Amino acid sequence: MKAAAVQILALALCALSPLMAVSAASSISGESCVNCHQALVDKGRGQRYVHAPFLNNKCTVCHIEGVTVSSANETGITGTDADSEDEVVWLDLPFHRAQEHWIQLGEELSGSTLMIKAKGSGYRPAVEKISLPPLSSLPLLNNDLNPPRLSEIRVTDVRKAMTVSVTLAWNTDEFSDSEVRFGRDELNSSKKVSTLTRKHEVTLVGLDPGKIYQYQVVSRDVHGNTARSALLEFDTRRNLIDSGSGNAAPPSTTPTEPGWHLYRVGENSSYLLTYTAPLPVTLDIGARAASQPLPTAETAHASESTSGHPLLKTSSDTNISICRDCHQEIQEKYSHPINVLPPLGMEIPQEYELMPDGRLSCMSCHSAHGSAFRYRLVKSGKADLCRGCHRNY
Repeated sequence: MKAAAVQILALALCALSPLMAVSAASSISGESCVNCHQALVDKGRGQRYVHAPFLNNKCTVCHIEGVTVSSANETGITGTDADSEDEVVWLDLPFHRAQEHWIQLGEELSGSTLMIKAKGSGYRPAVEKISLPPLSSLPLLNNDLNPPRLSEIRVTDVRKAMTVSVTLAWNTDEFSDSEVRFGRDELNSSKKVSTLTRKHEVTLVGLDPGKIYQYQVVSRDVHGNTARSALLEFDTRRNLIDSGSGNAAPPSTTPTEPGWHLYRVGENSSYLLTYTAPLPVTLDIGARAASQPLPTAETAHASESTSGHPLLKTSSDTNISICRDCHQEIQEKYSHPINVLPPLGMEIPQEYELMPDGRLSCMSCHSAHGSAFRYRLVKSGKADLCRGCHRNY
């Protein structure tokens, strides 16, 4: 079983090696970066395995806002209006690739300007700017008082590696969140995903091998109407890779024209932003205050642009989003979780770099510029990499 797990990890990691083709939205040169950061460049390029854009002075691809990257078999993507992104606080949204998005936003954002970046395969439109009006001026989203209708509840994946992971999936007839309640003898654990979707998927990790678990799936719509499934079971005694049911399409709905709409949910309680694209995309959403900038760690870098330094991408862009843009073929549920906090009590080695708020990213396991080890791992082998955090393995 351990050998199989290592093979799976190797498949996920092997995509890190291909050379990437880049397209810049500005005339900023990587040589300018080298002039100021010579010691960092020498250290990275002195390694056996070096990130191709870094090796070719393409520092701007990963670090400068408005410069984009695409895989070698895709057309280059033009950049966007980076200068408009000063003083923007980027919201912490789960990774979600879909053609239609529903995002609920708090009333405290009233009066601010939303910045929306849509990113798809070969598709990168200009940054959308939306001024949030007072909630009272928006149409009220109808509450039919009916809970979402659950369908096609299924186990799509059971994998044994460091621990056992199980992926559960289901569909709903309306946009709603996802929760799985589970346990051996009773439903004493749960995992919730706040993303509003009609096609749900939740992966449970850290399960015991060779056991039968009970579970229940739960979905709530934006009004709080809640649907709960009957009590079901999954088995961790053997691996399972779904042969196709996990790709079942969600229930059909009336097609929506590309664009965005704003609604009011409840009596002045929250905004609902709906965004539709011509193809599946991920969204980055930021908010710029109407008057004073909102001080956060993610916006501190923006002030550099006023002193002549190009505007830098956020840490989330540099450590997660830019990796996904190039390596879209990697199925995240088969690799290590990212954009999540480590489990309570887990000690993370110093060489495993974390995001400013402590979340894990792609760069927690891979060196950004260069490494002595294959796939630019921070450890000499995949087993050593896992044991760095999972010491009882």
